[in-house]
Amino acid sequence: MKKVVISLLRRPDRKVSFQTNGLSDFEYLEAIDGKQKNFRFIESRKYWHDPYKNRPLQQNEVACFLSHTRLWKHIIDNQLNDVLILDKMV
Repeated sequence: MKKVVISLLRRPDRKVSFQTNGLSDFEYLEAIDGKQKNFRFIESRKYWHDPYKNRPLQQNEVACFLSHTRLWKHIIDNQLNDVLILDKMV
């Protein structure tokens, strides 16, 4: 089974955390960082809405969603089967 970890480039401690907790042989994909200046100016994100909290999505929430979308595209483009996706929080 292919193991993929998605996390922010600016947080190398999280990658180390996966290794420290015994996860080996994984592919590490960089998440989209909502704190980067170029991300703040994406116009379309202002229309995204949280239906549960009845508020616009926060910048980091949109970045997280887009990161996972990028990962799903990577899985499809590379015709990967049986993929375990792990997020940054370990």
